[in-house]
Amino acid sequence: MNNHIISLIEKFWYKNEVEYFTTIEIALFHYLVINVPKGKTKHSNAKICAALATSEKTLIKAREKLISHNIITFQAGSKREISEYGIKNFE
Repeated sequence: MNNHIISLIEKFWYKNEVEYFTTIEIALFHYLVINVPKGKTKHSNAKICAALATSEKTLIKAREKLISHNIITFQAGSKREISEYGIKNFE
């Protein structure tokens, strides 16, 4: 694992000491921090829900919290395009 990924994970856990993220929010962050730096930025809800064994409603709620805390970015897709995610260099 490269130093940038390790740094993001460390920052996330420091932030968790104040914010107390749910298990799904933690899982979503880790799913993205492993995939996004490899250029795998486009993910369907169905794919993430299957990987995290969660419902779409729970995924959306987790995603919204990570966005509101300036941890990830999200660009909704359309019928023809899959949604795109990014990891912010948060503090």
